[in-house]
Amino acid sequence: MKPRFATKWLPFRRVLSQRGQATVEYAIVFLWGVAVVFATFEALQMAISNFYYDVVSLLCLPIP
Repeated sequence: MKPRFATKWLPFRRVLSQRGQATVEYAIVFLWGVAVVFATFEALQMAISNFYYDVVSLLCLPIP
């Protein structure tokens, strides 16, 4: 019976045991995925910030 720790790392060993080209392809896909996630969070943060700026500007208008 294999230890649970050894079976947990089996997918990573398969990736690392492949040739260099496949490893580089996986690294590039991972890099683009991380870049998309960061860009999404930045865009979401900017949209929320703009929304609250508009709401606060509307609430702070001087009422005659």
